[in-house]
Amino acid sequence: MMSKVHLKKWESGSSGVKIIFLHGFPLDHTIWQPVLPFLQGSAHCILPDLRGHGESPVSEGVSTMLEMADDVAGLMDDLGMERAVLVGHSMGGYISFAFAKAFPERLQGLALVATHPLADDEHKRLNRLQTADTIEQTGVETLAASMPASLTSDPKIRAQLQNIIRKISPAGAAAALRGMAEREESLSLLDKIQVPAVVIAGERDSIVPLSLAAEMASRLPKGKLVIIPNGGHMPMMEAPDQTAAALLELVERVRLTTTQL
Repeated sequence: MMSKVHLKKWESGSSGVKIIFLHGFPLDHTIWQPVLPFLQGSAHCILPDLRGHGESPVSEGVSTMLEMADDVAGLMDDLGMERAVLVGHSMGGYISFAFAKAFPERLQGLALVATHPLADDEHKRLNRLQTADTIEQTGVETLAASMPASLTSDPKIRAQLQNIIRKISPAGAAAALRGMAEREESLSLLDKIQVPAVVIAGERDSIVPLSLAAEMASRLPKGKLVIIPNGGHMPMMEAPDQTAAALLELVERVRLTTTQL
């Protein structure tokens, strides 16, 4: 039985298409703030801290992607929201896939930002589990010191990410790592996602290769690929104007689809 967590959330804008922004591991909702000024007047943006991250409650053990997707559905229930566009970054993309599988009727559109649909191979899975154990024993400082370099080449953004990572609880970080380690592949799900979709990929993302992002976009029936020149794994912070432009184009496609219904 899945545990219930009520997510702490922030909102921006009160009209237009409803968008829920799902951040990556081990970050929080603030990574999305640079894109919000570009979306004013066009969307109602909801920015939660995911389970075990930021100011949302921590659950012990394993935070599965399905549990975290269920948290998002619960957030929608709390807001009286039947359908929404999901924007998922990295781990937030994994959660978006779980949501699309569990709640397809509630998905209105999908943006996949610096993420991919593959399951962990055995090496990656074991590495996540070992990192989870280490974090529980020694805290998150090693993660904060080492991880930002793989996310972006921008020194200022690296410093911001370090500050965010230092705030996550060890239990929350470990639970999310274990949840990612056991997630299933979502490649076979892509052709079933029939809503407007966009894949936003950093040209220089060291975690998600462009070839994989392109394959993902091609498999989505209504998918488009947007490449952020010189972008890394944090396009919403590295190039907020270009990231927002891709999201606004998605919002317009969602509007047209809704109008035609």
